[in-house]
Amino acid sequence: MSEEKVEVIAEEIRKEAVEITEKTSEAVREAPQKSEETTASSSEAVKVKKSKLDIAKEKTEKAKIVTKETREQIEECMKNIDEEIEKLEAEKQILFDSALNPAEKLLEHIGAEESMLEAVPESRVELVDLDADEVEIKEPSSGRFKGFFLALIAGVALLAAWCYAAAKSLGLAIPPEKFPDFDRLNKMLEWTSEQLGQGANANIGAAAVIVSVLLLMWIIYAVIVSMRATANLKLANETEEAVALYCTSKEECKEKMKLVREHIQHNTKVFEKYKVLLEEQNAKIKRALFFEEAEGLDGLHANTKAEIATTQHLLNEVKKLIASPISEAGVLTADAIGSLKKANKAVNDHVMKIYTAKAS
Repeated sequence: MSEEKVEVIAEEIRKEAVEITEKTSEAVREAPQKSEETTASSSEAVKVKKSKLDIAKEKTEKAKIVTKETREQIEECMKNIDEEIEKLEAEKQILFDSALNPAEKLLEHIGAEESMLEAVPESRVELVDLDADEVEIKEPSSGRFKGFFLALIAGVALLAAWCYAAAKSLGLAIPPEKFPDFDRLNKMLEWTSEQLGQGANANIGAAAVIVSVLLLMWIIYAVIVSMRATANLKLANETEEAVALYCTSKEECKEKMKLVREHIQHNTKVFEKYKVLLEEQNAKIKRALFFEEAEGLDGLHANTKAEIATTQHLLNEVKKLIASPISEAGVLTADAIGSLKKANKAVNDHVMKIYTAKAS
């Protein structure tokens, strides 16, 4: 074989190899598309096959999960607030024992304090009611038992009506004198067959009665189940909407409780500041009383009277803050916001005054 023929054959083999490679690549590219189409069509088929009861069950289960998650989030928020309240109460008690109560006793001793706190009051924090507006989620029922029960009653009623009509038409005794009476039954079945124009044939009559009873039972059963499925789907849709509103309202509650929690944290910090400042004021007044040896308020130095006035101002503001209710029904109160603002201002003004005096 010549070299030219060999080259021609080799060239043909190369072309065939390239064609095979291209066809294989196309097949590989088309395979995922076909697979996706098959998957999509199968999923569509599954969707089509879903009954109203299945859809209602899915919606109900989803509503349960969403409601549970929302409730757990609210419970977590309330737990966090409870933890902050514990810290607040602890800091408030420290403030009362180490600074506030001693300051009141000092001022009472020199006749500058009219009302004293006998004990530190608890912070009034009213949170949301977890059970309020909770959605009642009912499980969808298939309606099969009810459908079967009503269908059975209808079937028995139709059978009884047939027995009565056949017996009356044939002039037979109602109720029968003996039971079972197969001759009587045979006559009734033959009468039924004659009514259908098939002559006196008991077998045809029996078939007609059985088919009629079963057909009526099936119709009633199917109607009841279908009505129940429609009612289930309607209820599931209503539940879905109610759960959506519930989640929205609870999301708003979470935001409101976040503000309450932040306010409690600010209160705790402010109590720490008042503890330090009042302890300092107590020390100043004690020093003045020791060195000035005055018997009453009138005999004290002007600077000491100014310190006493400052102490009274700090006491008044912190006591207003303590007495203000923090939240009602989970909402931060205007009193709480106002008293915290004033208490903060009193602290800041006092600290600013201290450092301004030192600078001058």
